[in-house]
Amino acid sequence: MVSFTFFSWCYMKAINLTSVGIAAVMLYTAPTLVMLLSIVLFHERMTRRKALVLLMTLCGCGMITGLFNGKLMLSPMGLLASLGSGIGYALYSIFGTFALRRGYQSLTIS
Repeated sequence: MVSFTFFSWCYMKAINLTSVGIAAVMLYTAPTLVMLLSIVLFHERMTRRKALVLLMTLCGCGMITGLFNGKLMLSPMGLLASLGSGIGYALYSIFGTFALRRGYQSLTIS
């Protein structure tokens, strides 16, 4: 509940501080954050395929937002809010995994 509320607040704040497009692209960093958190929390292995996908995702987000061609107009607060939305969304997934392992039903978690 807390991570979903944090995600929602950060996402709306990111839209206000940047644009809908940049906020949405930064939200798509959530799967990479889930992968990195799974390595730390669930002791999953980092494989070459995962590293390649991580690199491709981050490069894709950079290209879409204009980071690499110098056209990115993003304030530090906009960047933090955008990354916060991705982190909140990723934590929602991680907490759901913990809850499933503790025996909660999927409907309860949702």
